Amino acid sequence: MGANQWQIFKRITFKAAFPSIISGMKTSLALAFSGLVVAEMMGSDIGLGYIIVDSKNWFRVSDMFMAMFLIAAEYLVIYFLLSFLEKKLFKWKKTGISAVVENN
Repeated sequence: MGANQWQIFKRITFKAAFPSIISGMKTSLALAFSGLVVAEMMGSDIGLGYIIVDSKNWFRVSDMFMAMFLIAAEYLVIYFLLSFLEKKLFKWKKTGISAVVENN
């Protein structure tokens, strides 16, 4: 139809792959957060992972749980932003039981 390679990529390939890209971002978010916290626990002197280790060593349980709560809150905010973006961009995409069962 006369489109060049860039137009085919931009208008067809990327738009077809974008739902999978968003799903992959949501999946890898948990792995990234766990890696970040472990790295902060092992070799850092700042950050929430360090606060957890330092609080454990000095028996400051409230600080330890607050750092864990903040990590969970950051994760949830980013996850729900990605979910919101996915719902707004892909209104046609069915999820859950509605993706499997047809309603007559």
